[in-house]
Amino acid sequence: MPLLIGKLKKHGEAISQDIDQDALKKSLVENTDMTRQQVDQIVKNLVEPKNKTAELVNQRLDQAQVKINQAAQEYDELKQNARDQAAVAAEALSHAALWSFFALFIGEVISIYRRGDQRTGRVVGGNHQHPTCDRKLTVSCHYPGLFSHLCVGM
Repeated sequence: MPLLIGKLKKHGEAISQDIDQDALKKSLVENTDMTRQQVDQIVKNLVEPKNKTAELVNQRLDQAQVKINQAAQEYDELKQNARDQAAVAAEALSHAALWSFFALFIGEVISIYRRGDQRTGRVVGGNHQHPTCDRKLTVSCHYPGLFSHLCVGM
């Protein structure tokens, strides 16, 4: 956008350059049959609208530049706001992911504790009925290491 404004300002400056009124008058007097008074009036009729047009063009270009600067500032503010909101959302998602991990981890620990060791028919921890007879057993954990503190002895 600044490139366009720069080009338009150059055109506006070209429009607003002063006309050499004396040279124009001299040329009109020498090359036409008009009187000096007619030439003065024609030059005046040409120069006044040209100056008003140049002034109007420069005003509009200045207004356009101000609006472009405002739009650029608003864009920067919106971009920063979007970045801030994205950072907040990313932080919330990271917290949710962390809590999901802990929930899954605790669920797995509970599942292992409840399920027991299906290869031996033993249940991890606590008093349980033996699968082949009616006696109650207190069993120990067959998962050494991480989960062993959850288990009780026989």
